[in-house]
Amino acid sequence: MSSVKHIIPTCLIGFFIANYAWSGIAVINSLTHEYTVQAGSKYEGNIIVENTSDEDQDVRVYQHDYVFSVEEGSVYRNPGSIEKSNAEWMDYSPQFFRVPAHERSTIAYQIQIPSDDELTGTYWSILMVEVVDPIEPTDETKFLNVRTVLRYAIQMITHIEYTGKQELKFLNTDMSDQDSLRTLNVDIENTGNRAVRPDIFLQIYDESGTDAGIFKTIKKRLYPGTSARYQIKLNGLDAGTYKALLIADCGDEDVFGINFTLVVQ
Repeated sequence: MSSVKHIIPTCLIGFFIANYAWSGIAVINSLTHEYTVQAGSKYEGNIIVENTSDEDQDVRVYQHDYVFSVEEGSVYRNPGSIEKSNAEWMDYSPQFFRVPAHERSTIAYQIQIPSDDELTGTYWSILMVEVVDPIEPTDETKFLNVRTVLRYAIQMITHIEYTGKQELKFLNTDMSDQDSLRTLNVDIENTGNRAVRPDIFLQIYDESGTDAGIFKTIKKRLYPGTSARYQIKLNGLDAGTYKALLIADCGDEDVFGINFTLVVQ
């Protein structure tokens, strides 16, 4: 039976990622490549890029580490610079290629997991797939200039089997109006060492203890050490004072929650 871990909220969140088709180029398989792996093992996969336009398109591929927080938003760092990066485990090719009009190209990658028994939890990085637009050389430069017009961020995630700890911390809750709807903003940090994608929901009771409804929000992935803001729309909830139970369900009997008084004006 799942247990609810009560946590005292303290302080303050964001996330990202790309649309599937701009400028005639589309990544037609997933923007998230996720593996449950064993130390010392090797995994292979592909990223498929399609050119839907009438012109050839040039594409380059490169790596970043990626973190995000409520305070700073999304931050891209050099590959291998964060503690939980798997960027150095990966090889990929090609790194620069041309996709002919109305054709597809494949980026092949290999992930070699180190033979290290101390690996635990989740490691991740991103592959950037970037469309570049060549600009004809001018008489002055005599060089071919390149201007970036689009990029996709492909999340590359490796979980070391079922190791690691799922742990969340509620940082802050506050009310705001979003699109003329009362909204509860909830800031949550992953303080464990395994990525989570929790179900977030709010159970509300009126002052007499009567159930006033359950309100949910979209799921977001939280990597170790990252934080994000979840927005719960309180559709149809009348003004008043309520008792609220906020739940973050990570599965596998890892359920976190806080009780608080919710005032809706």
